[in-house]
Amino acid sequence: MRSLAFSLVVLAAVPAAADAWSQRLDAYRQAAFAERKKLGLDRDAKALFNKYPTPEVTFGEGGGAGAAVVLCPGETKDITVSGKLLPGSLVGVRSDAVEIVKESLTPKGWQATVRVKKDALPGPVGVQVVAPVSLATSGVNGLFIGCEHTWTLEVGGDTLVVKTRFQREEEVQAPGEWKRGGKLLGTVQYRVSPRTGSLRLDQVQTQDDATAATKAMQELMRSPEMKAINARRQATLKKLNGCNELPAAQKPACLSESQNELDQLQKERDALRAKAEMKMGPAVGCVRLDVSAKDGTLSGEAEGCSGRRADERLPVTGRYTAP
Repeated sequence: MRSLAFSLVVLAAVPAAADAWSQRLDAYRQAAFAERKKLGLDRDAKALFNKYPTPEVTFGEGGGAGAAVVLCPGETKDITVSGKLLPGSLVGVRSDAVEIVKESLTPKGWQATVRVKKDALPGPVGVQVVAPVSLATSGVNGLFIGCEHTWTLEVGGDTLVVKTRFQREEEVQAPGEWKRGGKLLGTVQYRVSPRTGSLRLDQVQTQDDATAATKAMQELMRSPEMKAINARRQATLKKLNGCNELPAAQKPACLSESQNELDQLQKERDALRAKAEMKMGPAVGCVRLDVSAKDGTLSGEAEGCSGRRADERLPVTGRYTAP
């Protein structure tokens, strides 16, 4: 491996996708395996790791929480990984949203200038350091994509707009404005949780919401319609038990008729529950939205929407931007 002994190998832009990272790492492994054999270390693990130990590195010059760097989409900043890196080490930023503009190896570690793409999603970004020959690996945290994002989602003819500002959090709360035809329907608080390539928004339930849901379910169970269904069900179950006392020739028809009656009662019960669920749902918007996020676009599903059954899914489309 030509550069193994004297230079630092740096991945200028390591994609987050496992396949892309694996391809780069596989090539590095092959070169490392060949070098092990050349050095006579392929059968001596102790000597291998003594000579090429696990990198001891920290994020930032001094390490600790104060060394963390928050990057806004479209921003360029300098980052540092402190520690003694062996010549030929492999260093990569594990996100396709972050590219390394330039880098250098110093006596104190590794320094790089990185740039974040304008459509980058918020969240932590790991930096990985791999020792040559032994392939001993260390990962360091401290790099975050955050700052301001605006999420605009279209659901069933309504529009939800949520503005977030992430620093080093994995989840934030933010108000979401629901509109229809440009008219404000209401504002709802959401927990916003970004993940790799996706986003989840969960409505923050208030005590009033919980009380209303409990009340709606109690009203359902006490309603004359539900009481009538329960009474008919008890009568049908009694009839079903009596089928076993009939002559063998009459038993199949009796069992079939009773089961059909029970199935019909279940449908009526489900219909009543569906009406109650609509009352239990939010006055405005949807309880949960799960969307994929890529290249500034959003797509996914919403559930627990106003005026809908709890298990009904509505398609979601939209876009996201960052200043």
